[in-house]
Amino acid sequence: MRNLLRRRCISTCMAVLAVGVLAGGCDWAQFAGGYSHTGDSSGEIFVTPANVSTMTSTFSTVPLSLNGEDFIAGQATIVNGVMYVVGADGNLYAYDASGSNNCSGTPTTCAPLWTASLGGAYGANETTPAVANGVVYVTSTTGTSASTATIYAFDAAGKTDCSGSPTVCAPLWTAGVNTTTGGDLTVANGMLYALSGGVMEVFDANGTVDCSGTPKTCSPMWTTTDVGGGNTVTISGGVAYVLGGTGTTVYAFDAAGHTNCTGTPAVCSPLRTYTTQYTAVGIPVVSGSTLYVNTYEISGTAGNPTLDGGLEAFDATGSTKCSGTPVVCTPLWLSSSTYASPEPPVVANGDVYVDAGSIAAFSASGTTGCSGTPKVCSPLWTTSAGGGGSLTVGGSVLYDTVSGHALYAFDATGVNGCTNAVCSPLWSRTNLGGSSSDIIPGQWTSIANDGTLYVSAFAETQNGSQIVINGLVDAFRVP
Repeated sequence: MRNLLRRRCISTCMAVLAVGVLAGGCDWAQFAGGYSHTGDSSGEIFVTPANVSTMTSTFSTVPLSLNGEDFIAGQATIVNGVMYVVGADGNLYAYDASGSNNCSGTPTTCAPLWTASLGGAYGANETTPAVANGVVYVTSTTGTSASTATIYAFDAAGKTDCSGSPTVCAPLWTAGVNTTTGGDLTVANGMLYALSGGVMEVFDANGTVDCSGTPKTCSPMWTTTDVGGGNTVTISGGVAYVLGGTGTTVYAFDAAGHTNCTGTPAVCSPLRTYTTQYTAVGIPVVSGSTLYVNTYEISGTAGNPTLDGGLEAFDATGSTKCSGTPVVCTPLWLSSSTYASPEPPVVANGDVYVDAGSIAAFSASGTTGCSGTPKVCSPLWTTSAGGGGSLTVGGSVLYDTVSGHALYAFDATGVNGCTNAVCSPLWSRTNLGGSSSDIIPGQWTSIANDGTLYVSAFAETQNGSQIVINGLVDAFRVP
């Protein structure tokens, strides 16, 4: 029955894809699930608060340890039954996401279906592959400098420009960028968005417009004015949101590169800006008509630090609490500084979740538990464990991974395992592996449409008097 349900879910997703619209929950196609970076796979129906305690490891990738590097950089991306990850050794790896092809042994370990070099001896930035329309996009630092990088586009099927046994792929096209600000690539509506220094550069995701030569290289179709910083671009409602370098500004640009754009190639100015009360960190997240930003400031001394910041919510449409020429927006509501977090918030099921010491769930609409002027919201519930890591939501289950410590699962609705608005884990793991190694959680999790949870991890093995640490991905499912 479970396999039948999985087939129905996959068939539904494929039917949606056929008409050109990707529904939430079909794939984890880029950082935090999609180009709005909400961090949820809300269409996932297999893992629930009732059965999450039965989750077990079904397979893991062969530990990576090349050129002295030893970890998975960024989240795993899962699209059309293939999992893509970037190793800190500067390579892209593609695996069978079901744990079948190129997999063997007990416990099951999987070798890559194909690999690709990202060209840099320095290794990769912490980057999550982005996949769209049969192409996987990755950015990697090059040479021995972390200030320059190359965008690589590969055939996601591992066929075109791929050869050998084992299969190694060459890029379909590349582009050079400045990555002093880092960040992941974002793909939406046929465009590839990257931060180059403090400038957003936008490329033709098909590798056609402004692309030439053999091997093919691409230039931006259009760019933006310098915002002085940035991280990962967020796309929603035809708008591109970028965190600025001033620390208290989020910039909104026309994602199509038309409005407020001049010149050839076009350079675009912001449609509006959003001013936060404290230093904005992480990545802007948009769900519906609301823009969410975490702010985080530490002041004082090392022995007596003061923490300020919190979750701040804005009108993403640029109407409510927005005024002036140029338009500047201020928060609709915010949380207290008790819930300041350097990690991006996650939005799902009408709630917004923040990982700040403990996890706190707020009403995403800023209604329940909110009062005052300016409006300040209290959490609907918090957790007794977890905190200090990164969050993802699959259906009605909230996962928290604290790098080097533990992996937790909670009821995302704040009901099961909760007493007096404080929730305890329904499931947790500290050692993800078997007796042959000590596998501890890394920083990232991703969720596929069939409920599989992919966890970046570290495998510790003893080699004489030396402890060797390798990077891998561990996959969990309910029976």
